[in-house]
Amino acid sequence: MKHPAALPLQPAARDRLERYLDLLYEVGASHNLTRVPRQDAWQRHIEESLSLLPLHHWSADEVILDLGSGGGVPGIPLAIAVPQVRVLLLERNLTKAAFLERCRVELGLDQVEVVARNAEEVAREKPHPRVDILVSRAAAPPARLIPLTAPFLNSSGLALLMVGQSVRISLDLRTLCRRHHLTDPEIVDTGLTRILMVRKSP
Repeated sequence: MKHPAALPLQPAARDRLERYLDLLYEVGASHNLTRVPRQDAWQRHIEESLSLLPLHHWSADEVILDLGSGGGVPGIPLAIAVPQVRVLLLERNLTKAAFLERCRVELGLDQVEVVARNAEEVAREKPHPRVDILVSRAAAPPARLIPLTAPFLNSSGLALLMVGQSVRISLDLRTLCRRHHLTDPEIVDTGLTRILMVRKSP
């Protein structure tokens, strides 16, 4: 399925996104935050992240979880572009989590919370966060990511998982989704990246 590219940005948001990239590359060389060359950063980190925007009507007070946030993609670009939503950045690596906290403070992202925890541990806790939207960029293969995604989604939750070209909708993947009370998966090609999209089953 093809889908239109991301929505236009306000100048203030664009400036903040550029500042985020400056921070990412200022720190990234010594902390393994990105392997993308700086000249490709806007497309790979910003445009690919924001190509998620047309896939959902982003409402005020929704809670977004970026699972395995790493250097903050796609969670930080989404938080900048859609400031009315609350964003949780879940990252177990303490060095990366510290970078995310620095971004939160320096970019003035008051609606962002950094959670420096292991996702599997958080998912096993009772209670644990339930979110409207879960996003992730290649944090794990789908066979591992789907079981981890399901516990975090609320009763109408949506997962938008950025995946590579090799990922296909297979019988095993459909079976895995059903086992975890998710709808049949769909792959959406945004023109910039591929999104594995699943919802919580009614």
